[in-house]
Amino acid sequence: MASINSATREITCKIVYYGPGMSGKTTNLQMIHHGLPETNRGQLVTLDTQQERTLFFDFLPIDLGTIEGYTTKFQLYTVPGQVYYNATRKLVLRGVDGIVFVADSQPDKMEENLESLDNLHENLGEYGYRLEEIPHVFQYNKQDLPGALSPHDMQKALNPGGEVPSIIGVASEGKGVKDTLKIVASAVLRKLRHQIQSLTEGSAAATATATASVAAAASGRGTTSAPPPRLRAKPQGQQGAAAPARPRKLIDPAKLRAQRPQLRRRPAAAPASSQQPRWEFTQISDVFWHRLRIGRAIIHIEPRANHDGEGAHLIDANLRLWGFVRRNQSGPADPTGPIRPGHRARLLISGLNGSSPEVLVEPPAGEGLSPRAWMRLRRLRLVPRGESLSAWPADEDLVPAGAPPEAAATQTPKDANR
Repeated sequence: MASINSATREITCKIVYYGPGMSGKTTNLQMIHHGLPETNRGQLVTLDTQQERTLFFDFLPIDLGTIEGYTTKFQLYTVPGQVYYNATRKLVLRGVDGIVFVADSQPDKMEENLESLDNLHENLGEYGYRLEEIPHVFQYNKQDLPGALSPHDMQKALNPGGEVPSIIGVASEGKGVKDTLKIVASAVLRKLRHQIQSLTEGSAAATATATASVAAAASGRGTTSAPPPRLRAKPQGQQGAAAPARPRKLIDPAKLRAQRPQLRRRPAAAPASSQQPRWEFTQISDVFWHRLRIGRAIIHIEPRANHDGEGAHLIDANLRLWGFVRRNQSGPADPTGPIRPGHRARLLISGLNGSSPEVLVEPPAGEGLSPRAWMRLRRLRLVPRGESLSAWPADEDLVPAGAPPEAAATQTPKDANR
């Protein structure tokens, strides 16, 4: 949450603009940055990509006066809208103090609004946060477009209880941008003021308790303590003189080595050439049900921080089936065996909604090429774009060694794949 530095008397708050792709998050920050005086704004950093204007975040610190003697600063961030950048969304949400959910008012974007809102709840839950406990506001953007949903319809779909403040906005014209920031910033400051007052009251109470204890001890009341130690007087002629130095005892190194127990040395670290490969790539795949292609999927694989260095990975799979059904599968994937360079690696996502998706990663065949991922999710098969179903690997490559019989029984025989 908010970073409070008592030494510099400074509070740094973090507000994140969340929402689907191209909903107007970056435009909000650009309008805020343009409308602030140079003395109260920092540098606006924007990273553009071909798919969307913001890949990582926009950073904007703002001075907002003092609270209880503390100088306050706000840092405004946006998150990428694409689902295969979900790891970046989680990183930006860490330590969030306030959230602005920018929703697209176009009718065909409502599904993406709901999906992004569900994703917000899910990512906050991984940090132990709850959206209801964080100051947040809804902004219904792009209300100027023809055919846009009315604010009443947007409220009914995204904020049915009406408990969360909502603002009508046209970010491209600056309408509702400042009001949105004012509402969420005020809510964050109210929460911070309460926290600082609680800390101040607790510190004052502790100081009063310590003062009362000292006064009681001085007057002989309250709890009794042990008398102070008696000091021994130095012999005559030695007042103020330093004690004679004791002769140092010489240590024989050979004798010390003989008495020291033998310790087991840790094995030396493996050379860099034999370390487990760590993959990070994004791949577009076709989704097959039996032999029928029913949609496409975007698979994103990235390394996961693992203390034992076994090469675990994090896999996100976003499926779009029949053109309108959306499914998401994500989770850590552990290798079923040692990952050897030049060989296929089998990764297993276990304990995910009762299913165990299997992923087979093929190393690149040459320099400058990306790995390929084959994935089985229940009865669905994810094949790299451009590959036919006949190129599907042998089932023994996908079924992990030592798998229970029921897991192997659910696999389709190889003859059915041809």
